[in-house]
Amino acid sequence: MKNIFSLFVITVFGSLNSLAYDGFHCIPSLRQTRIQVLTVDNEIEIRVVNPAGYEFMPQFDGSGSQFSLGFNKMQAEDLNEFGEVFVFRWSKEKCKIDTENLTLDCDGEALNKVGNIKSFGVSTTEISEKSRGETYEKRKFRISAEKENIYFVSLEFYKQNCEKFK
Repeated sequence: MKNIFSLFVITVFGSLNSLAYDGFHCIPSLRQTRIQVLTVDNEIEIRVVNPAGYEFMPQFDGSGSQFSLGFNKMQAEDLNEFGEVFVFRWSKEKCKIDTENLTLDCDGEALNKVGNIKSFGVSTTEISEKSRGETYEKRKFRISAEKENIYFVSLEFYKQNCEKFK
């Protein structure tokens, strides 16, 4: 009887341990673009979900000008293969993940493509905005993407909308 109980405990805790993930996600609301960063075996995976569709994914960085409108349109058309959900994966050796500070940096070509789109990295910028009474912490994930041209897709989230997996 004692051996059966021990086997049960090992099986249950072994199963629970296999469900533990290293990573984090940022989910601002049910309709807004979100990101998940996950360690799977020897790979780091980023998954971007656009619940309202690719057309509503914020992706452009910096201030806009008349000149940038044409480039932004070209980027939006070239990267429309991203669709509602897209995933890039890198080998763990090419990445640095910090689940406590909610940052990820991967250098080098991703192991997979999304349609005809390649990625050559992702980086995180930690942003602090201060006004008279408030301080807002943000994380900006910048994904390099190539489809004939090289583009940078910037996804910015308030840190309060991000959390590590437990």
